[in-house]
Amino acid sequence: MVGKEKKTSISKVFTVFQIGSLLILLLLISASYLILYIAQRRSSELERTYQMRLAVEEIGERMHTVEYQLKDVRKQIAEDYSGLWSKKDGEKCFDKLKLNRLLESKLIQNSEMDFLFAFRPEDFMVFRTCDGISIFERLAMKDYLEKNAEIFRKLDSDGSCCIVSMGGKSYFLECLYFAYADLFVGAASRQEKFLAEAIDLCDGSQGICTLSDRFGQSYTYQGTESQQNTGTIAVEAIDIGGGLTLKAEFDVSFLHLMQKNLILTVLMGLICCGVYIYFMNRLLHNRIIQPVQDVSEALQDLGDLTQLRQIPEKAQVEEIHHLETVVNTLLQNVVYSRMKLISTELQKKSQELRMLRAQLRPHFFLNAITTVSTMTYQNRGEEIRDYLVRLSSFLRYIMSSEDPMAPLGEELSNLENYFRLQEIRYPGRVVWFREDSDQVSDFRIPRYLLLTVGENAMKYGMRPDDILQILIQCRIEGDCVVITIEDNGPGFTPEQLRWYDQPELPDSTEEVHIGLSNIKRTLSLQYGRTDLLHLEQAVPSGAKIEIRIPMEQGESTEKAR
Repeated sequence: MVGKEKKTSISKVFTVFQIGSLLILLLLISASYLILYIAQRRSSELERTYQMRLAVEEIGERMHTVEYQLKDVRKQIAEDYSGLWSKKDGEKCFDKLKLNRLLESKLIQNSEMDFLFAFRPEDFMVFRTCDGISIFERLAMKDYLEKNAEIFRKLDSDGSCCIVSMGGKSYFLECLYFAYADLFVGAASRQEKFLAEAIDLCDGSQGICTLSDRFGQSYTYQGTESQQNTGTIAVEAIDIGGGLTLKAEFDVSFLHLMQKNLILTVLMGLICCGVYIYFMNRLLHNRIIQPVQDVSEALQDLGDLTQLRQIPEKAQVEEIHHLETVVNTLLQNVVYSRMKLISTELQKKSQELRMLRAQLRPHFFLNAITTVSTMTYQNRGEEIRDYLVRLSSFLRYIMSSEDPMAPLGEELSNLENYFRLQEIRYPGRVVWFREDSDQVSDFRIPRYLLLTVGENAMKYGMRPDDILQILIQCRIEGDCVVITIEDNGPGFTPEQLRWYDQPELPDSTEEVHIGLSNIKRTLSLQYGRTDLLHLEQAVPSGAKIEIRIPMEQGESTEKAR
């Protein structure tokens, strides 16, 4: 069985609609703000990337200038300083002094270089530095060059750049190697000079830049730190040349502000939604929801026909006020029509009950007269007198009252009188037994109900070669008095059992007992239930009829004590 679908109140419908509409609006606002945030972030990334590329170009130009100076030094050494390879001390010393003046002049021309050197391992080293370089830094740089000469030999002949860290300081170093002469020419400068443009950008934009070389060495410079949690954008690594790359990250305050504003916007939107829904629901409840609920409750009360509920016509919305007026008019008409229809149905049911009870009256009167006539020919005078006395008692019970209901005890006594008449009519062929108690004798049942069952047993259970045995039992079971009448006749056919098992009986056929059909109809009309008559086969043979008479709750409790 399909469960009843759960309905939703109009108040809930309005609330869901409001929440949905406001959430969609809030979603659109948030999406617009998010799109703006993404656009601003992208714009900032492009701007910082452009600025970083400009800085890298300046750094690259500086690096190329250094490289040009180194190549010029290499060229002059190759052309004019052959004494450096001479075995004569005088010539070597003269060219070393000459090379020293050349390096000094190059260092003066390019103030961005802190070190300028030319050396041949295990032979000579000419080393010049700018002012401000301590002796410890000079010694550390010479020591580094001598120890890493083997590494420089493996570099490209056009030179390579690397990062050198000594004494807590970092230097940019570029070195050219001439394999044919085993000669090294190079320059070094502090990272503050080499990355001047990138450092200025980091200081002005709250950024961090990282310079990396091909050997895995790196140098990181952090500009002014942000005082609050800000939005961060990253600039991907840019190739400077010589195996060097530069990447950076920048803090962008307005991105953090946009993030914070987005959260505040959502929170304020939710609060505004809640306040809006509260006041709108109050307004809608007074103007629309409550009047509609009054109309709905009035329509639900149509099942109670004892009272007519009028809807208060106080709605302030014109359409709902018109609806209240129309519903009140319809309620009056519907209740009046339904009361009239029920009255008509009650009259029809009452008439039908009277007709059924008329059909339940005994129909053996002509048979009784014929039985008496037959017994006179058989000289059974004493049995005729007994038969007439019982017949008189039987007729007196039938004609004594017009009450459609009778106590169960009286109905059982009348049924007993009926079976005694049958014993006289069929001597030695009818045996009956009765089992009941005083607890059930006062319960009222439809009049002539049991007599019809008894007549049905006599009519269909009597067999010419056997004694008809009838058992009558009455008991209390739950909230019903159960009456069982069982005989040893041929019983019911499967078609008859299926027929009487239906809630509503169709039109009669030859397989149907008219008396039992009337009983089922009488019980249905009297108690409004279709499950009070049950038929089955008796064991080992015969028919078994079970009738249930519902008891009122108070009556049931009192009788069961």
